[in-house]
Amino acid sequence: SLVGDAEKFLLHRKDAIQSALAKLLVRKRVKHINELTALYQVPNVSKPRYVRVNTLKMDVQSALLELEKRYMVQKDDLVRDLLTLPPGTDLHNHPLVINGSVFMQGKASSMVAVALGPKPGWQVLDACSAPGNKTIHLAALMRGRGKIIACELNQERVKSLEDTIKLAGAYNVEVVHEDFLNLNPKDPSYSKVHAILLDPSCSGSGTVANRLDHLLPSYSAGHADGVAIRRLTKLAAFQKKALEHALSWGWIVCGEGGCLFYSLLIATRKSMKNREWNRLGSFSCVLKGVCISWLRKAIEEAVSWKGRGFSFKNTGMQVFV
Repeated sequence: SLVGDAEKFLLHRKDAIQSALAKLLVRKRVKHINELTALYQVPNVSKPRYVRVNTLKMDVQSALLELEKRYMVQKDDLVRDLLTLPPGTDLHNHPLVINGSVFMQGKASSMVAVALGPKPGWQVLDACSAPGNKTIHLAALMRGRGKIIACELNQERVKSLEDTIKLAGAYNVEVVHEDFLNLNPKDPSYSKVHAILLDPSCSGSGTVANRLDHLLPSYSAGHADGVAIRRLTKLAAFQKKALEHALSWGWIVCGEGGCLFYSLLIATRKSMKNREWNRLGSFSCVLKGVCISWLRKAIEEAVSWKGRGFSFKNTGMQVFV
């Protein structure tokens, strides 16, 4: 577990660190640690406000020109329909937000549908759809053509999903009030599905604004952390079940041009590298001769942050972390 690893590492080297600190204080001609840190102060770095243009209603250039009337706006260099505005820009009451022409959506979230890359006319199954930002982004990339099956179990989240779809004008989305785990891949109604987007509930620990308190032993001492650990355990178990079920749709994963796209925002090994994940390596399923055991390696690679995405030749499997 990562819980406490960082602090344990530092405490184990406490004497060496204190000795190096004392030498640094002398070299910088200061007496106290506060004076030392003041020498290295850097300005606060705030995340910009990201908005994604809903191209079902408005083209990117028109949205850019409209927003430029009041704000400094730039096109994102990676996601074509994403715009960046200054940090803290409040757009909640802006007409383009109210009428669904633009959606306030983070960059990481906006990258998912783009990375899957659906084509107009495809049928795509969005396995864990609500609240629907990625769903309607898929619809926009498909230019409103084809079909998106948006699966959601929770009734309240279904309502939120339907509201998002209506606001976006994504009329090629069909909402299915059902647990993705209960969907039968042999059901003829899914026979034309070309791709699956699996974006299951996760801890969100991979977000850049997240604190690193989980690295401290003190974080695991209280009751609140016990609750958090149990939550992570349940999430990890659900993620494993969802991925197993998605992989059972082998005719999509193995089919020519088919795609299973798995996306999550996690940085804790509780989600990424536990006993449940390790069991993935024992799958007997084979994708065009490539054993599923590579999936565990991909997850372990993601822990080291060597890359944000993984794609495997001769398979339809992509992992995006």
